[in-house]
Amino acid sequence: MNNNTPSDYTEYSKVIENYSFFLNTINVDNFSIITEGLNRLLFVEISLERGKDDPQRIFESLNSTGLELSQADLIRNYILMGLAPKEQVRIFETYWEIIENNAKVENSHESKVSEFIRDYLTIVNKKIPNKSKVYEEFKNRFKNRDETFYSTTLQEIKLYSGIYHKFLNTSHESDKEISIELRSIKQMEINVSYPFLLPVYKDF
Repeated sequence: MNNNTPSDYTEYSKVIENYSFFLNTINVDNFSIITEGLNRLLFVEISLERGKDDPQRIFESLNSTGLELSQADLIRNYILMGLAPKEQVRIFETYWEIIENNAKVENSHESKVSEFIRDYLTIVNKKIPNKSKVYEEFKNRFKNRDETFYSTTLQEIKLYSGIYHKFLNTSHESDKEISIELRSIKQMEINVSYPFLLPVYKDF
């Protein structure tokens, strides 16, 4: 039996946040109705044949009937789906997990991955994608998910995400003058300048 409690974990986690929510919400009065609801859940398992079925296309079709995912969720699945399980883990841990952590506002844990990818696409495509079309633009730009994509492209996105992290969390910028300017940009919400500032900071 595991006796760990949420206080044993110092880093923020949605799993811990959700666990705490249910821990504080479920009680003797509502336990039976919750149990009844859980007994009515239906799980669907779909088996695909590697090399024959297109998991991303099936995922998109299923997703269109349920709760809408963020553009970042769709892009993450596009990057990882179709890879062998071990390669999925390697790509996720080497690139995507770091990108997700970098594109997060630390004090609120708010994810800005969709906005970051939109800014990145603005840099490489020289035009600003519609907020609801970021995933489509990403797919169009990176149709060939070859070895170059899984090394060079994701490495570049990861590099930019490290800079973006400082834009979102200005206290992480060691240069005081730059930190002050970044804080002003953030406070005035001039984030339309990010696609210009990201490569400028990269050159710096």
